[in-house]
Amino acid sequence: MRCYSAIVRPVLPVVVSVLMVAGSAGAGAADPVIPDLGPAGTSLIHGDLASTDSTGHPGPGPDGRLAASSVPGGACSATFVASDGMAVALCTGYAGLTPPDVAVPTVKLFDPVSATPVASLQLTKGGLLGGVYGYLDSRDRVVVADGSGAIVEVGHRRAAGGRWELFVDERIDIAGSIPAGDAITGVAPDYAGRVWFATTGGVIGTVDRTGRAAATRLCPRARNSPTG
Repeated sequence: MRCYSAIVRPVLPVVVSVLMVAGSAGAGAADPVIPDLGPAGTSLIHGDLASTDSTGHPGPGPDGRLAASSVPGGACSATFVASDGMAVALCTGYAGLTPPDVAVPTVKLFDPVSATPVASLQLTKGGLLGGVYGYLDSRDRVVVADGSGAIVEVGHRRAAGGRWELFVDERIDIAGSIPAGDAITGVAPDYAGRVWFATTGGVIGTVDRTGRAAATRLCPRARNSPTG
C-alpha cells in the first residue's frame, strides 16, 4: 500500500488516489481475481477502476434526443445500470425524512423506460463524498459508505404487489478503523477480492472478504511542495 505524495487538496484527490490504487492493487499476484463489479461500463462513476472517464458504450450521437426525464428530488452524481436494466443512482437528496435533514445521501432506483424514480433509500449522513463515490458490484448492489462509519451494500428487488424496493443487503462496520470525526469518502474493489476505502482525513485502508478492516494508513498532506 502506498500514498500519493502530491495530495494538496484535502478531499477529492484522496478519493481519486484510492481508486487508482484499487485498480492496480494485486498487480503481479499469482492468481488475481476478477474485481467484484457489475456490468462493464455502467458500474463505476468514472467508467472503470483506472478512472479513465471512458466507456465502450455508444453515446446518443449527433441526433440524439432525450428519451425520458424526471425530477429525482436531489443531485444524482453517480448513476449505474444493473444487469436487469434498472438504473440506480447515488444522490444527494434536497431533504430527507428518516431522520429529517437536508442534503442527505440517498440511493434511488429508476424505471429504465420512463426515468421515473420507483424506490428510494436514505442513508446516514456523513462525509462530503460518502454518498457519491461508490460502485455497483456483481450482484447489482450499490456499494457505498454511510455516515456511521460503515460500508453498505444496497440491493433492489420486487416486493409484494410488484412494487420496487431498495434494501441494505449487507453492512460492514469499520468505524473502529478510522479516527473519530473522520468519514469515508470513497470505496472501490481490487483484484485481490478486497474493498479499498479512503477518508476525508487521508486514511486509506482495505476490507477483506470476511468484513475485517486491515492495513489502514494515514497519508501525509503535501505542504507547498510538488513532491509532498
